[in-house]
Amino acid sequence: MSRKYPGEKLDTRIVDMMNALPEPWKQDVTTRINFESYMMSSVASYNPWSPPIKVINNIDAQPNPPWEFVYTERMAYGNGVKKPTEAERRARGCDCYPYCKPDDRNCACLRRQEKYGKEVDLKGFRYKDGLLTFTDTVPIFECTDGCRCNEDCPNRVSVLRVLYS
Repeated sequence: MSRKYPGEKLDTRIVDMMNALPEPWKQDVTTRINFESYMMSSVASYNPWSPPIKVINNIDAQPNPPWEFVYTERMAYGNGVKKPTEAERRARGCDCYPYCKPDDRNCACLRRQEKYGKEVDLKGFRYKDGLLTFTDTVPIFECTDGCRCNEDCPNRVSVLRVLYS
């Protein structure tokens, strides 16, 4: 029997307001300023020194990203995802130094990621060149403070604070 864990509630007021606007207004290029301000307000309360977050689209002609997600830099657990215990949060990570390699079978973080990705034939880490290789059915296991690897590790992306834009 699988357990059901309730997801955390996120503040969606701004996203809901933007989604209520007519489509031409949502796609107006000036709306990007609102989007960037929204992301910065999500960060400002606990990281007031964070640099500005800019939205840059090098993919298509859309002036703005969709307003269908809530930007946050804090850990938020979705429906069905169990929060780790204190012991699990303090668990020892990998012993890789100076950084993890995606083909190192001794890397504890890589083994943990592949254990959960086995059902969808996921090999290696979830990031390549700092970008997420996306599969929404598999949790992401990044290196943390419990690991020996340094901040240049390719498996440390979201755990690093924003240093520059």
